[in-house]
Amino acid sequence: MHHDDGNPGNCQSKKAEAKRSGWLWKMGLIAVVSAFWIAVRSGNRPTRLTYPCQQVALSNIQMFKLAVLAFIPSLVSVRSFLGRLKPAAIIATLVIGTVLLTGNSVGLPPEFTIAQDDYTRVPLDLTSHTSDDSISDIFILQNATGTEGNMGLAVDALLDMMESEELDFYETSSTPSGLIGSDDVVLLKVNGQWGSRGGTNTDLVKSVINAIVNHPDGFTGEVVVADNGQGLGNLNFYYANSFYHNQSIVDVVNSFPLHNVSTYLWDVIRRTTADDYDEGDLTDGYVLSETWNEDTEIYVSYPKFRTTYGTYISFKNGVWDSETGFDS
Repeated sequence: MHHDDGNPGNCQSKKAEAKRSGWLWKMGLIAVVSAFWIAVRSGNRPTRLTYPCQQVALSNIQMFKLAVLAFIPSLVSVRSFLGRLKPAAIIATLVIGTVLLTGNSVGLPPEFTIAQDDYTRVPLDLTSHTSDDSISDIFILQNATGTEGNMGLAVDALLDMMESEELDFYETSSTPSGLIGSDDVVLLKVNGQWGSRGGTNTDLVKSVINAIVNHPDGFTGEVVVADNGQGLGNLNFYYANSFYHNQSIVDVVNSFPLHNVSTYLWDVIRRTTADDYDEGDLTDGYVLSETWNEDTEIYVSYPKFRTTYGTYISFKNGVWDSETGFDS
């Protein structure tokens, strides 16, 4: 026989509890998916936790944690609550708990503690193979790698050293002869043919890009990291030359979501012959000289391509605009 105590408040309380429980299950499902996404997307690359999608996933888990704490106010309720959970849900809760316990302790590499005084000039005794009017200035820093691979201070010290020798990195109204303008398109050619230590150090690439986009006049230009690996190239090697060995060039580029920073692997166009843009050819490819070069003993070629942000670049002639032509 069913007994109804006739208390409408009791029924409403049960309905409210059921509704809260339903929302908790939904939030738990979102938290599980978020934890799975963090595990797959970040893995052992903590630098990826700064990506917007990772931050949203961490927020989902944090909201679920707060909801659980609000829904289970006492140990008696905890035992009652766990008694209603299915084994699969308990396992999911343990997974989320692990992420909660470790997620707050995982962060970005700490800031530098190395003073710029640690960087000293290195005397070089090089035999010149150039004429006196074409000798290049070479700037070198020792101990460039800081805490957990961070090279920010080292790059800053290098730029200061260049400036002290009247070679300014930034082009501004006060330093019009500087190298990088606030709206320039900058092409960084790296070595992407080999993984691990065979490639360009990605920590250094990250610090150089950071210096570019932190232009004193603001940076509205574009940075493209590119290479031709002769058919073996990859800008997203799983093992890279970096402190966190999984930080590929692609990972570095993705860490600058507020600026136009992209990659281009010239391997995909290395067998495509094209004319340059001023001859009406917008195809991505290599412009191949028709004249044999006696010095290099090859037919010299160079790439031309359209970037992720729609910019047409000729490696030889610069940025192409259909109305104004080349801007080198």
